[in-house]
Parts: sequence; structure tokens; C-alpha cells
Amino acid sequence: YWRVALGQEWNDKWATHIFYYGYNVDVPGGDNIKPNEIGAGIQYKMNDYTTMGLNYIHADRDEDVDTDKDNIIRFRTKVAF
Repeated sequence: YWRVALGQEWNDKWATHIFYYGYNVDVPGGDNIKPNEIGAGIQYKMNDYTTMGLNYIHADRDEDVDTDKDNIIRFRTKVAF
């Protein structure tokens, strides 16, 4: 598993990021698969305790099968206390 990511904080409230994940999975008795994900997102910090994020992710679960590609939109809210 490896990850490359770049992030930019625009001010104390807004930040953006892009990332790429790469995996190498050894399947016992089978072929190795190499899924990967690429994505981008934006975050908004409401206050010191609450952050909201919106991400787009393109996931290729197995490079040999064309139907295993997913487009994911993820909305997250992080609350720290």
C-alpha cells in the first residue's frame, strides 16, 4: 500500500487536496491484483471542533476488469470533542 497526496490550506477555513492510492494484493492461489484510487476534495472548517469535507474518488478495483471502476462522491462531517 502506498499513497501520494498534495494539500493546500487557502485560509483558516478552506483547504483542498488531491491524492493517489496504490495497492498490491497477493491472493493465495490466484493472481495478484493492483487496485488504485485517485481523488480530489475540499474541506471547510466550521469551528475548532467541526470540519466538513466533500470528495470525488475514482476507484479502479482491479486493473484487468473494466467493470470494477467506481465513481464515488463522499460527504464527511468530522466532530471532535
